[in-house]
Amino acid sequence: MKHVIRFSIFALLVAMIGCASVPQLPAVDFSICQPRSDAVPFLQEFAWPDEPMDLSACAAAVEDPQLVQITQLGWRWGSRDRRMMFLCGEGDRLCLPGHAWTVFAVADDTLYLAEFRPSSSGGAVFAYDLSTGQRLWHQGLYGLLGIDHSYYSTRLQLTVSDSLVIVQGREMGGDYVECLDRETGAIVGHRIFTHHCPEQLERWRAIDFYPSTTSGPTDQM
Repeated sequence: MKHVIRFSIFALLVAMIGCASVPQLPAVDFSICQPRSDAVPFLQEFAWPDEPMDLSACAAAVEDPQLVQITQLGWRWGSRDRRMMFLCGEGDRLCLPGHAWTVFAVADDTLYLAEFRPSSSGGAVFAYDLSTGQRLWHQGLYGLLGIDHSYYSTRLQLTVSDSLVIVQGREMGGDYVECLDRETGAIVGHRIFTHHCPEQLERWRAIDFYPSTTSGPTDQM
């Protein structure tokens, strides 16, 4: 009887938590740099897809199914438990670490890959020439400008336009969009849409931290 009562109380608490409304993060409008004209359209709104891309979906979107092979090394939450092999040049393979939520895109024989830890804030973007397997550039993301946390969740989405690599970030601490130049990796647009600590953004404004559009944050790897 005691076990039944305890279970009933536990079930009631779970139901109450499930029915409670999720607090909305405050809306903010903060950009770390003056956007380049071709980045402006991608910074107008934050539209997270109903079915976000993950590693499997990105691989399925590649036109040539022989181009990429994914191997699961084991199940380790939030760690690099996948190995990605991309066909390069004359049958060579570019081997890179990843996880179930790694995202990438292939355009004009170039691989664009977002590197991030699912349990940490921020990330970086890498570009590889698939004709040679050589890395062209890598660029750390501004993201939410740093978040203090113990338990955290991050997902990224990556798409490619004619001139840009567009990264959408949905983190436990907020949402942002960042645009990088396809040729150089330079950050040419950045906007934070929601942030769990707007006061932090005000401190950034106070010190007038506005780098040029050709520079970026410290590379993360």
